[in-house]
Amino acid sequence: MKDTISSLKEIAEDREISLSYNVQDNINDIVIGDSCLLQTILSQLISGAIRVNKSCQVDVIVRLFTSPYRKVNEKDKILRFIVRDNGKGISQEKLQEINAKFTDLNSALEYPEILNSSLGFANYIVNKLSGKLEIKSEANKFTAITCDIPVQLLIKTYGSIL
Repeated sequence: MKDTISSLKEIAEDREISLSYNVQDNINDIVIGDSCLLQTILSQLISGAIRVNKSCQVDVIVRLFTSPYRKVNEKDKILRFIVRDNGKGISQEKLQEINAKFTDLNSALEYPEILNSSLGFANYIVNKLSGKLEIKSEANKFTAITCDIPVQLLIKTYGSIL
């Protein structure tokens, strides 16, 4: 995850964007999931924030937490990506339009153009992984994208990994 974020730092700097991140330790070593898809989601969210902004701050947080809506199993967790910027923001009208398209799981079929955007493509993958993506924004102030994806952890027992 850190490598994915670091790979975008130079692009961010070219746009006068300060990119900071806080990634939970050992997250790559303990999460069972399609690491390529997880990194693609994170990369799409960050690159989207970089592409639509200039001269701002983009903060990225990657954390694991216990799933409140899945069966109780110590291996079941939620991987959360938060990408927040203090750039252009999104108007409430546009935000409602985006959220309406993203709420419908068939929106990629009805509105294939949304897959052309970083956010649309990330949302498509998140839906395929049974996750959810939430956008909060205020025009000319900020945009915060929270992405929750169900994952499982590697659990060590008696010297082996389950």
